Amino acid sequence: ELWRIIGIFNENSHGISGEKLVKLIRSNSLGNTEWDSSRDYSWVDPNNNWSTSSVKDMFNGDYLNRTGSYSTSGIKENTQNFIANAEWKLGGSKSYSDATPAIYYQRERGTAVPSGNPTTWKGKIALMYASDYGYATSGGTSISREECLNKEIFNWYGTGCYNNDWLYKSSNGEWLLNISDSSSGLAYTIFKTEYGGYIQSNPISESYDVTPSLYLSPEVSIIEGEGTINNPYTLQN
Repeated sequence: ELWRIIGIFNENSHGISGEKLVKLIRSNSLGNTEWDSSRDYSWVDPNNNWSTSSVKDMFNGDYLNRTGSYSTSGIKENTQNFIANAEWKLGGSKSYSDATPAIYYQRERGTAVPSGNPTTWKGKIALMYASDYGYATSGGTSISREECLNKEIFNWYGTGCYNNDWLYKSSNGEWLLNISDSSSGLAYTIFKTEYGGYIQSNPISESYDVTPSLYLSPEVSIIEGEGTINNPYTLQN
């Protein structure tokens, strides 16, 4: 498997005191599925609680432990302990249309959630955030990266902001960890249309791509490689 580096994050993001951890995302998604398949938006009271979602269970169950349908394609046993047991922030947003990458970053680490939802979850594998997607842009020929970062991601359609964002890769739409704090049935997606790459909310029973993201343990070190696709880093614990 090929994984890519999202960035380096301090304890405000992962809860491990005094450590800066490398955050990775799998190069390819695990396919198309509901954010939470256990709750049908049309007839069961929906709940955008990541700690009880079916994607969380899949990532941290069969995929992490190389069991069930991922018995040959899950995380290899000798690399499972490379993954930090981190505290993931679960703050929501009332609106998907008013937030720049920096505003999403603040909200994700906030406490605005639907009644009864936790504000954090401790575990190994989750989805990426809207802010991860936002900060991954390099801008374009007619718009700079700085201009993109100062622009609401909802208004990125038709710009180089999404065309030159390396996390804009799914043709089906991509689920995010972000949720609506005003409607318990909604989570956020990178939505794909002819105009491209903006963020919106969708019912958690709809199907979009899901891509695992994780923090490396602080004990992990690089033993060789250049970090390129042809000569990737090799890690050891």
